[in-house]
Amino acid sequence: MRHRPALILVLSLLLLLCACGQHANSETRDAFLRQSTLSAGIDCTLSLDVTSGGVTQREVNQTLTGEMQVDLGTMASHFSGTLRTDLPSGAQESAMECFGSQAGDGTPLSYFRVGDTCYYEPNQPYLLSFVALPGQLAQEQLTKRDGTERISGQVCDVYTGSLFPDEPAQLFVSGLSPTGISLDGALMDVTLWVECSSALPVRMTMHYANLDEIPVSFSGQDGSVFTLHTLDYTIDYRTYGTAVDTAVPEEIIAQAVPLELLEETWAEDIEPTLSDEGNYLLRVPTSDVSCEIQAPEHMLLDEQTADQIRFYYFYDEQDWETICYSLLSGVTAQEEAGYAASLSTIYAGTEGASDIKDKGIQSLSLDGRTVSYQVVTLTLERDGVRYATRDVFSWQMLGERDVLEVELLEYSVSGKFTDLEDELAYAWAAVVEP
Repeated sequence: MRHRPALILVLSLLLLLCACGQHANSETRDAFLRQSTLSAGIDCTLSLDVTSGGVTQREVNQTLTGEMQVDLGTMASHFSGTLRTDLPSGAQESAMECFGSQAGDGTPLSYFRVGDTCYYEPNQPYLLSFVALPGQLAQEQLTKRDGTERISGQVCDVYTGSLFPDEPAQLFVSGLSPTGISLDGALMDVTLWVECSSALPVRMTMHYANLDEIPVSFSGQDGSVFTLHTLDYTIDYRTYGTAVDTAVPEEIIAQAVPLELLEETWAEDIEPTLSDEGNYLLRVPTSDVSCEIQAPEHMLLDEQTADQIRFYYFYDEQDWETICYSLLSGVTAQEEAGYAASLSTIYAGTEGASDIKDKGIQSLSLDGRTVSYQVVTLTLERDGVRYATRDVFSWQMLGERDVLEVELLEYSVSGKFTDLEDELAYAWAAVVEP
């Protein structure tokens, strides 16, 4: 997949075991359990820090939005949505689907499609325990507010309360690999809007209120440490008792591989590969082309896959740069130039981006190597901070359909950048001749 998101930062959240214990009769719980189906909109937001190579990247924000259909009789479900990760370097998005079903012996089985990848695992359906929480949550655990509120055109009673989950074990997905962490001691502030006449939930929100007071962190496969700071959910219950489609599509069943097998393949893919000289070796599995990359002087390794490697350097807390080397096959010179020419349009669709300008495709010779490049400058606003940003996207064709890309991203609050040709020479000096 071209220019795929950074794997260690693609973090989807599986809230599998948050349900509170069973309690005595509750009008809302009983009304909910009498329903045959439901559909709901889901919004999840979280923020975390990522520490990699001794450097901490503050306030990585993620939003998971989508729709879920549930058959409450069989507890089969279908979630479809988008996971967006906002980094200082820009936004990354992945389309996601999950189908919750049952294996032949009746055990839970979930099928996932993340981007172009399909896999399955024996587990509870994605997000189901949270969506189905009103069937376990008694109003006696919450306090009814005075008065009513109108939500989605419906007059609702409002209930609030703070709860601890009976089962604190949670699962995060880093890349595609589940990582168990403990939210033991995490306090959930719950608000439930209940339609007055039917007693059915209309909206539910959950805010984890004390994450900064308890250590909540986990590690990715590359050794990066993720520290969770905020976690919030909103569930909007759209319909009850209408037809839902929870059947797993045949193409997903045909393409899906066991998660264990995918983890093994993915672990091999991100394992740094070194040449005999100690350089990093990039290779394309579908091609014989390969390329060696030295670590640019003073820069630190951020992440690597088989065909891509990224380095970073912090000048200070608000000024830094990254250099990413990518080896691609099956791309023509015309296609590569077309992608470079489209960068300004791509940035125009990025939240917080403004003042976008490009200088057109140019070329220069670096130690006898002909390099084409496009320079895009813009202002990028993140959490109230405005970064002057420069993207220097450069490439060299290694054949008719093989290309090496070198992309330099600089972020500066002061608005000062290093000399363009010096930066290109510095980045390409790390490339060992194929």
